[in-house]
Amino acid sequence: MNHVKIALFISSFNFGGAERQFVTLANGLSKIGYKVTVISLYKEGYFVNNLDDENIDIIYLNRTSRWKVIVCWLKFIYLIRILKPQILHSYLPVPNLFTIPIKILYPKIKIILGFRASELDLPNYKFLTRHTYILQYKLSGFADFAIINSMAGQKYAISNGVSENKTRVISNGIDTDYFIFDEKGRNYFRENLGIPPDTYLIGIVARPDPMKGHETFLEAASLLTDARDDVYFVCVGNNETDYYNHTIKPNCIEKLTNRLYWIGEQADLPGIYSAMDIMTSPSYFGEGFSNVIAEAMSCGLHCVVTDVGDSTIIIGDDGIVIPTRDPAALASAWLKTINELNTDNERINCVRRDRIVDCFSVNKLIADTDSTFKELIKAA
Repeated sequence: MNHVKIALFISSFNFGGAERQFVTLANGLSKIGYKVTVISLYKEGYFVNNLDDENIDIIYLNRTSRWKVIVCWLKFIYLIRILKPQILHSYLPVPNLFTIPIKILYPKIKIILGFRASELDLPNYKFLTRHTYILQYKLSGFADFAIINSMAGQKYAISNGVSENKTRVISNGIDTDYFIFDEKGRNYFRENLGIPPDTYLIGIVARPDPMKGHETFLEAASLLTDARDDVYFVCVGNNETDYYNHTIKPNCIEKLTNRLYWIGEQADLPGIYSAMDIMTSPSYFGEGFSNVIAEAMSCGLHCVVTDVGDSTIIIGDDGIVIPTRDPAALASAWLKTINELNTDNERINCVRRDRIVDCFSVNKLIADTDSTFKELIKAA
């Protein structure tokens, strides 16, 4: 499969699970012999530094605002005409919509859409966001294939008009050599946050968004502080968004003033995971494959999650699954986990990490994607 030309297309390289997976996929495919070009709507971003620059071409469309769609799309069409990739694989709604018409203009190019969400509560989002999500599914018939990162996401895509025969579920791949328990990172973050010794740190790693469940996290934190005085809480995610300022911040409960830390986006995720004793994914909807659950488990961390997307599949028989929007259930699950933390902890950590190594490795992500690409090219 050497020298097959592929183009991978995403909105940006900013912090995010999809962006990390995009870069992981690009590097992995390049290493097994594909000629990879990555295309981004927006300039640069943190994860661009993780690309193998020597073997991967990086092209920015330099979109400066959401309203300059036509100019940016014309640039994209011209770029694809010059590149002539055999496969064009897009990630996320806007790149998917940019990519779909390429099949009409250049029918020999194999078009693969990337869907990464499960059932969405679209009324929570603005008009353009809602209709972008809907259109990518409705127009998917023009594409050759869709790669979806979760079983729940596949079910949602099919219910919105995507042909089942044109879909394949390929779970995210976790770099388990990178996501591993880090004692120094644990000590560093806990000391810098001011977490006292012999206390527990419970965290959420998620952007402020209607789907992520921060409100339930905060209410459950308030309940747990009534029961114990040795628990602290950390929120990792951008705290400069409108949703944070208008929805989350006003609801931060006063009693959490000295117990809650919001530390923004973090480059050293293994360090912050290691600093926690429990990681929580309290999402309400929309999750496909939750990177943070798998990453935290790879670091040996205890997880409490809601039954959204493929979260239950990821944790398997480990961790605790609770209903959505239930602060009391979340607080109870935290309390149960704290009570069990010192029971045969080393064995449990090894089992938890081994599940991610065995089932959700980067090697499996690359192998499954390579197999899909080969099938499409062979069918041409």
